[in-house]
Amino acid sequence: MTGWIGRRKGNAMGRRPRAALAGIVLAATVSMAGAATVEREGMRYEDTLKLSGSQLVLNGLGVRGGFLKGYVAALYLPHKEVDADQVFVLKGPKRIAVRMLLDVNASTLARTFSDGIRKNYKDDALDVLRERMDVFDGQVRAAGGVKKGDAIDLDFDPAKGSRLLINGKPQGDAITGDDFYVALLKMFIGERAVDKNLRAALLGQPGQ
Repeated sequence: MTGWIGRRKGNAMGRRPRAALAGIVLAATVSMAGAATVEREGMRYEDTLKLSGSQLVLNGLGVRGGFLKGYVAALYLPHKEVDADQVFVLKGPKRIAVRMLLDVNASTLARTFSDGIRKNYKDDALDVLRERMDVFDGQVRAAGGVKKGDAIDLDFDPAKGSRLLINGKPQGDAITGDDFYVALLKMFIGERAVDKNLRAALLGQPGQ
C-alpha cells in the first residue's frame, strides 16, 4: 500500500510540471491571439476591440432577463466607467454589442427600440429626436428581423454618428448627433433602462 501511495504521489508530482507548462502555453496562446474572450450564454465577446481607429475595452456584459432570456449585451468604451452619466458624455467611439438568444421579427424589434428610448424621455425632449428615431425605425424594419445567434451592433463614431449593423452589415446611413447615441445608451443604462440587472452588469456594478 505504501508503494502504491508513493507511486501515485510520484505520478502526481510528475504531472505538475506538465500542468504548469499547459497553463503557460494557454496564456501564451491568448496573448498571441490578442484579446481574451468572455463567454455568456454561449456568446463570446472579446475584452478589447478596435472601432474607428480607437481601442475600446469591455465595460460590462449581461443578459436581458425575464421569463425568457432575450439577448446578451456588452458595452464597449474607450475606458471603463461605472457611472451612466459619465458614459453619456464620454468622448470617442462606443459600441453596444447585442447577441440574440431567440428569434425576433422586425416589427417587434423596432417597437422594442422605440419603447426603450421613449421610456427615458419626456414628450418635449423627444421632439428633437423624433425624425432620427423614424429613420432608425426604418432601418430596423428593413433588416427583416433577427434570428437566435445574430449580432446587432450599435456603433458610435464621433465623425459620423450612430450606425446599426446586423451581422456586421451596416443598415442604412449613420444617424448624426451625439444625442441620438445617448438615446440608444439610455435604453440600456438609463434611469429607466429595459432591465435593471442588465444595466448594472453593463456598468460593472453589483446586481440589483
